[in-house]
Order: sequence, then structure tokens, then C-alpha cells
Amino acid sequence: WKNRLGVWLAWLPPLAFAIPTFWVAPATGWDLNLVIPLHLCYFLAFLTPVLLVRKNSFFFEVAYFWVAAGCSQALFTPDVGAPFPTAQSLRYWMVHITLLQCFLYAILVFKMRPHMRDIFRSLLWMDFYIIVVGMLNYPLGTNYLYLREKPPVPTMMDYLGDFPWFLLTGQVLALVLFFVVYLPFWVRDLKEQEVRPDA
Repeated sequence: WKNRLGVWLAWLPPLAFAIPTFWVAPATGWDLNLVIPLHLCYFLAFLTPVLLVRKNSFFFEVAYFWVAAGCSQALFTPDVGAPFPTAQSLRYWMVHITLLQCFLYAILVFKMRPHMRDIFRSLLWMDFYIIVVGMLNYPLGTNYLYLREKPPVPTMMDYLGDFPWFLLTGQVLALVLFFVVYLPFWVRDLKEQEVRPDA
């Protein structure tokens, strides 16, 4: 039943993006900033079947830090761009909440976990994704990952300086946040070593 429930949960994030987009796209004149899933959390939403159906440890170890640090930040400082309960706002909240739910399920039920080395591996893969999306932003005229313009609502990005400096200061902030979201696993490892000194 754990596997079956995992399969059902795995399809919630992609559906949470795809279904409201049928209303978002025509209502916004097919604004490319709103219909292509290139924001990191929207992109990850389509990969949750890899996490919960395939139980891919590499994907979990890399994406855990993006979701735990980035997705939670998106919930605390939302850049919805539309009032509740429009399709655009519902999509925003449902994707982020179900994405966090999938990763919590992977941790609590499937006992998946990241390791210290994954912090730096996750940062490198994030940089690669930033480069790819940054190259797509200009021909598409989009602002995915806010690489061309900061979000209109107050976020941590307001303290990182202007372009291109926020790309560098953002690396430091990401590294700090990645260490913070790794702390529960680090503390658990320390406790286990106290119980089993030979571990």
C-alpha cells in the first residue's frame, strides 16, 4: 500500500501544474512566463514520478535541497501574480505543497535521505540548470528563475544585490540554506553514532 500511495502522490504535482494551465494560458494570452514549466519547482513537479515510482536515489539526493530550501522559501514569500482563488494562484500553491509532500513521503516512508556530499553536487546541478534556463530566457523573452528581473514581492533576492552580483551572492545563500536543511540528517547521524560508537 505504501508503493501504491506513492504512485498516486507522485502524479499530484504534474497534474497540479497541467490542469490549471488549461485556464491560465488563454486567460493570460498565452504568456510564456506562465505556461512553460521552467521555474525550478514547476520543472521538478514533472519529475516526482521518478522519485516515488522509480525511487531514484540520485534524483532525491540532488533535488531534496532545491525543494527543502527553495520550495519552502516560495511558500513563505509567494510570487503568485494573481489573487486567490484564480487558476494561477491555485496552481502555485498546489504545486509547491504537493511537491513538498512528495519529498516528505520519500523521507518518512521510503527512508530516502541525502548525504553531505550531495550538498555540493546539488549546487553544481542547480548551476547547470540556471545556465540552461538563462540561455532560454533571452530568445523566449521570459524571466524564469528571475534571472533578468527580481520578483515584484519581497524575497531574499532583495538582499543579494543587482544583476549579475546576485548570481554570485545567491550561490553563498544557497549553500547556507542547503546546510540548514541538511541539519536534521546530520543531527540524526550524530545521535546514531552516540548509540553505536563503532558506526
